[in-house]
Order: sequence, then C-alpha cells, then structure tokens
Amino acid sequence: MRLKLDQDLIFTRNAFQATLEIENNDPEHAIEEVSLRIGTLTADGRAADDRFEIRDPQLRALTSVDGAGSLAPATRGVATWVLVPSPDAAPEGPVNYAVGGVLSYRQAGRTLTVPLASVPITVQPDPRLLVRYFHQRDVFSDDPFTPVVEPSLPYSLAVMIENQGKGTARDVQITSAQPKIIENEKGLLIDFQILGTEVAGRTAEPSLTVQFGQIDPGQISIGRWLLTSSLQGLFVDYQASVAHGIDERDRKSSIVDAVSIHEMIHLVQAQGSWEDGRPDFLVNDVPDAEDLPDLLYLSDGTIERVSVQREADFEGNLSANTLSVSMTTTASEGWSYLRIPDPGRGQFLLREVTRSDGVVLAFGTNVWTSDRTFVGQGRKPRREALLHLLDRGGPGRYTLSYRTSTPVDLLPPTSRVSPLPTESHELIPVSWSGSDDPGGSGIAGYEVLVSVNGGPFTTWVAHTPDLGAVYQGQLGNRYTFQCRATDHAGNREAEPGQPAVGTRVSLENHAPTLAVIPDQA
Repeated sequence: MRLKLDQDLIFTRNAFQATLEIENNDPEHAIEEVSLRIGTLTADGRAADDRFEIRDPQLRALTSVDGAGSLAPATRGVATWVLVPSPDAAPEGPVNYAVGGVLSYRQAGRTLTVPLASVPITVQPDPRLLVRYFHQRDVFSDDPFTPVVEPSLPYSLAVMIENQGKGTARDVQITSAQPKIIENEKGLLIDFQILGTEVAGRTAEPSLTVQFGQIDPGQISIGRWLLTSSLQGLFVDYQASVAHGIDERDRKSSIVDAVSIHEMIHLVQAQGSWEDGRPDFLVNDVPDAEDLPDLLYLSDGTIERVSVQREADFEGNLSANTLSVSMTTTASEGWSYLRIPDPGRGQFLLREVTRSDGVVLAFGTNVWTSDRTFVGQGRKPRREALLHLLDRGGPGRYTLSYRTSTPVDLLPPTSRVSPLPTESHELIPVSWSGSDDPGGSGIAGYEVLVSVNGGPFTTWVAHTPDLGAVYQGQLGNRYTFQCRATDHAGNREAEPGQPAVGTRVSLENHAPTLAVIPDQA
C-alpha cells in the first residue's frame, strides 16, 4: 500500500514593487510600440538581473510593454512589476542595488527613447530553510489476527525546520491534507486520519495547519501531526520531495535548500543539559535486519550516534507484593538504546525507571514498552513484551517500578430493546439497555437497527450512549427494532440482541372535541 500526504509550506518573502506611470496628454494621438525594459544594477553599476526574479508586469490601460503595446489618447497607463531577490542577492548582510530601465515608444510619427532614472533599493538577507521530516515506523492499532479490537494509538509525523540563513523567515506555516491511499494491492479496508497538530510542545489542536510563526537565523522550529490508522502495521519506505511553485523562476529563488525524511523509531526527550521542552527523534537511518535505531536527531539540530544494547541482568522477582526490580547494564558514555524482554511480561505494567544516581527517566518517551514486534512482509507481528530504554552517560544500574495490570476485557456486552405495545402512534418511543461482564470495561455505545414491514435491518441510531429515542413512523407500517452494544475495550456483540421487538402504527391522534360548559351556580 502507498500512502500520500500533500503539504504546502507557506511563508512571507522579501520582494520589491516597481511602478511606472505613463500619462498621454495628447487628445488625438495614441502612444504606440511601447517597450519598457527594467533591470537591476549593483552599487558599482554592473548588471544584477541574475540575482532577481522579475515577474511579468501587471498593466492598467497599457496593452503591453513588449514593443507592441499602446496607450489611448488622454489616458494614464500603469505598469507594475514585482522583483523577488534570490538568496544570492544578499547572502551575508544587506546589499544595495538600483532598479532602472529604458522606455521607448512611437507617437505622431516620432520614435522616442527615454532612460529611466535608477531608484536605490536595499536587499536584506533571505532565510535558508532545511526541512527534515520524521515518520514513525510502527503503528499500533487493531490486530486483524485477534478477536479483540485493540485501540488505535496515535502515531507521529514530525517536521523540523532549521533556518541556516542570515535572514528571518516570517509567517511560516505548513498546511496539510488528509492522508490519501494511492495504491492498495490487497484492497485492505484501512483508513488514515490526522487528529491534530502540535508546535513547541503545546497541546495538540484539531487542525491540519502547523503555525510556526517567525523563525530567526540559526533558530529551529518543530511541529508534528498526530495520526491514527484503523489497522496496525509498519511503514517500510519513505520518500519526500518538494516542488517550488509552478515554474523554473520559483525554483531559482527558493529559500528551501533541502527536504529529507527519516524513519523514526520513537519520539524521545533528551534529558539533562539537552532538555529544552522540545521533542527529539530516535531514528533508523542505516537499514539493518532488525530495524534498530542508530542516530538521535536533537532539537538543537545536532546529530548524535546511538549504540545498541541487547542484554541486562535483573535482581528480584515481580509479584503482587514486590513491584520493583533492579536492572544492570553496561555503562556507556554516549547515547545508548536498550531493547530487552520486559520483566513484567505483560502481567505488570511499567510506571517508572530510576537510575542509581537518582535521575528519573522520562516514561513514555525515553522509556517505553511494547506488546508486539512488526516484522513486515505481510507476516503476523511477533507477540512479545519488550522494554525499550534510551539513556546517555548512565551508571548502568536502574530500578524498574511496576503496577499491577488490569485484566484484559475479552467478552462482549449484551443488549436488548424494551418491549413495545402491539399498536402505536406515528411517534414511537423506543428504549434499550445493556450490560457488560463483571470487571469489564463498560458499555461505550449502542447501534439501533430498524426493519420496515419485514425488510432488511438498517442502522437507525449509530454509536450512541443514550438509552432511548423517538422513531418517526408512518400510519399502516410495521416496525421492528434490534440493538447491538460495544464496550470500551472495543468488544462488540456478534449479532444484534434478540428477540427483535416490533409494533404496528395504527393509532391516530385527533383534535379534542370541546363541549359547551353549561352555566354553573
């Protein structure tokens, strides 16, 4: 399957507007054969057009300025150009230029050529943007190989924009479209959605647009999108490309130097002196058989190498009364990633990891657990409880603290529609109820179905937590209702609750008849 995500990177550019007004005061003769050439010069008078993108002029009253244009008698014409400097126009600091040109035209049998006085301009340095994407490899969602409906966990697509230029990037934003499947060889029923965005650690917003604002020279901004998939899986290949506008001129003046994409194993949080409140990215840039991470992209733009450890020794045994164990690994001066079987074995849930020097590792980012390993090539994932840990310069001794695991809810709930009278009015009040097994996750919602005159059942109310509603029937029809419940663990009744409950609409409402009240004493 191939998934495509289109995004637009939008920012404010430095540009200049050049305007020339021509007023034809002759009431009888038009100005013809109008030719207007503008250009740019350096401070010492050399041509500098190769450092600017001079866009086609916007004209008012003038028909053109290419030598075939004309301006009617007693008319004022206006030509306006936009000049966009390329990054080479001012690479290190402000640079002075001049904008001038030559105007030639023919009127009443005479041809005139008029040099235009140069106007000085100062070009400020442009930003130079380096865009790095980080796409999470593993997506945890429903496993089609099990009867349980596993929850869809959000996964990340992050972007790091680094301004390597001398100028400021202003009003920077990235607008995104919903992901689109463009190739699906197996025809899988799968859906991808963007839930929201997050910038600089702020709470995710339900938007497809990431607002970066201003990015100063040497500054880095980071944003990410939270996505979900209706099925579990892994991404095996990533490609990112950039198109600069619609023609070659946009490519020449582009301030986006490069776009790259990296396979992210996990979004982490470098602690200690690297802690800045922004996410960091543990990636697999060098392919290997087990897809282990090898580099850490820090939020300050530096890249660190990561070594991999696969062994550790434990002291103690987990039980209901002993919820911690000691772990010893090989101490490492640099960044080290540890992946080993989880001592909790899925029966106990890890809640905290503390180094022997008292440092608590960030759980959920630098320490996390997983219950399956994706192997790809269409094969089932391996069911295995693993512990993952990222650390730098640790002493090699850790205390792992656990909590007892909540029993897994595997049983679906049951539901039923309350009895209805044999005969009903057109407005039919329908109620339903359900129950989950003791210790279960509880009912999350109901689906209520209706059949008209013995026809097929169709959904009337979907995914509602309510226990009743009013159905609008029609006189003479018979309606039959069923319902089906789903609990918070995703377990759903295999079949609608039985038996079906029906009623016929045969009762009519009539306006009341009012009798005259006799006089009363």
